[in-house]
Amino acid sequence: MSSKRKLPKKLLADRNIERLLLLIVGLLVGGVAGSWYQANQYDHGDSSMHRSATTNSTETQKDNIDRRYESAKRAVKHDLNRKRIDQAKSTLLLAKLKEVYQYRLDHLSSTDTSDLMKKHTEWKEWARQNDVSSKYLVYLY
Repeated sequence: MSSKRKLPKKLLADRNIERLLLLIVGLLVGGVAGSWYQANQYDHGDSSMHRSATTNSTETQKDNIDRRYESAKRAVKHDLNRKRIDQAKSTLLLAKLKEVYQYRLDHLSSTDTSDLMKKHTEWKEWARQNDVSSKYLVYLY
């Protein structure tokens, strides 16, 4: 016995169909407008605006790396206080974090990701050889 489900008459009322159509049209217009705005955001032929956007991007990257470096140092100090790591490993980790941080700053504008991937592998291997968690270094990947 096959049963066909019918939509409630309330749902099919003219008033609800109008609301549904208005919602669909609103979403379409909003999506198209948002896409157009994003596509044309920096397309004004003004090279100074592009330069400014690039500079801001580099500054934002630097700020982000600075924040992550500070977070990594706090994590090491927190784990030292909780006795999850000893003083020797803490000193070792803080030195390595400083090295990784400096590397990231020196290569901030580099677009070559293969070199960074090699460094990630090298840093993970360093953590394994020194019997420390790589979770601290991940802050700066």
